[in-house]
Amino acid sequence: MDLIETFSEVTALLEVHNLAEALVCLDRVEAEIPDTGPMQKIAGQLYQRLGEDARSLTYLTRAQELLPDDTSLLLSLGYHHLDNGAPGEAADYFSRYLEVEPATSRILCFLGRAHDHNGNKAEAEKILRQAVALEPSDLEPQLHLGRVLMLNGKYDEALECFKILQFFYPDDFMVDCGLRRAAAFVAGSVETNIQTRSAEPATVVCVKYGTKYGPDYVNRLASMVQRLSSVEVDIVCFTEDPTGIEEGVRTIPLPELNSKGEALEGWWNKLSLFREDIAGVGSHMLYMDVDVVLTGSIDDLLFYDSDFAIAVNSYAPSFSSSIMRFKTGSRPDIWTDFSDEDVDRLPGDEDWIASKVPDADLFPEPWCTIYRLHAVHGVPKGAKVVSFGGLPNPDDFPAPWIKDYWY
Repeated sequence: MDLIETFSEVTALLEVHNLAEALVCLDRVEAEIPDTGPMQKIAGQLYQRLGEDARSLTYLTRAQELLPDDTSLLLSLGYHHLDNGAPGEAADYFSRYLEVEPATSRILCFLGRAHDHNGNKAEAEKILRQAVALEPSDLEPQLHLGRVLMLNGKYDEALECFKILQFFYPDDFMVDCGLRRAAAFVAGSVETNIQTRSAEPATVVCVKYGTKYGPDYVNRLASMVQRLSSVEVDIVCFTEDPTGIEEGVRTIPLPELNSKGEALEGWWNKLSLFREDIAGVGSHMLYMDVDVVLTGSIDDLLFYDSDFAIAVNSYAPSFSSSIMRFKTGSRPDIWTDFSDEDVDRLPGDEDWIASKVPDADLFPEPWCTIYRLHAVHGVPKGAKVVSFGGLPNPDDFPAPWIKDYWY
């Protein structure tokens, strides 16, 4: 089979989301890929779709050297840097592309996102407004504009943005989430940067279900909590299998069924934390995903004076449920209203939580960050928690700094 046929086979496997077989197929011919611009470009773009960031960057960089006038490579390099913690470089590549090619709503959206993740909210808003002006019915730019408007404190404009989107997408869950969230801001029911401290620290809780993460993840999380808090902290893991979890962590069994009598799988078990009848965890819980890496003092999180606070979602106008602080038993509807129908229609637990608590308070944005967006090249200033969504996992040690914290 020649290279072109192999590339076609890999593309076909990608179309049906068979990433493992596609990677094996591409790796099989990697040594045969010639040092020509077109072949380096195809290899780089295929490895990019497979999530092989280091190899993809090598091929794309070489392809740009060989094909300096190929503007599509500027986009590929922009996508790479946006997804690998270098939003400033991503913005540069997208801007260079727009200097020579007609602006589209989608490319302007990526440029706006790059400025957003680089901390330049004003520029992000300006660019996203341009994207929306080009194509008012395009979902993604409008969603990002609404999100940035809320971050910039322009709540009335954000609400109008989501109302427009609702006209075009009346059944879209994320549009409804943004609309509810903006309405909560307009009503003044959301707080950020809370300065008061609660009377006592929250109990730190996590959930381990199945074999995706071993007990070592729970033990390392507990070790980080103990090192990075100045007070004695109660640590609890909700799990169906406490094997291997160290004595310093109390374990509580997960319920086998939800309130509707249906079995729970994976991250949906997190919703059981909102049961009304949980005992032995104190007045408030500070929940953390087991795969987060703590990088700074968590005292501010332990004492954050809110009955429901959560991290900002850097991708959508909702939340990141990788870290939450809430009053024990205060929102039982998150648990009692949930059913298998919600599993089928929603991407994950944080979307359900966002729909049930649109007025949740927010932790300051710098405290909770995402590895791929901000921490690939080091710990961002002010970060207390770095979350890992999907791959890589902390135990892959994708960045040298992780060894200094995750133990």
